[in-house]
Amino acid sequence: MGPEEREARLKALRERKVLPLKGALTPAEREQRRLEIRQRLEKRLDGLRKRKKERALTAEEEKQLRRLEEVARGFQTPRKPKPDAGTNSSPSPDKK
Repeated sequence: MGPEEREARLKALRERKVLPLKGALTPAEREQRRLEIRQRLEKRLDGLRKRKKERALTAEEEKQLRRLEEVARGFQTPRKPKPDAGTNSSPSPDKK
């Protein structure tokens, strides 16, 4: 398949919404998706925490619990808008 054919195929797929463009979610859809992910995360965390109270967790479950708790902390912090790629938000330190 040549480059022109590939581009035409991708365009046709995007038009049919089979292959959405990156970042194609509206802010409301993005927030809804984030909420769904957070609910699944909380459900899994609750299950692991409950199991930990009832019995000892396996090493794999313990590792998963630590990782999920770290991800959950990311959901608790307020989200900051991403800065533009061309700007540097942190000033460079003065060199002496």
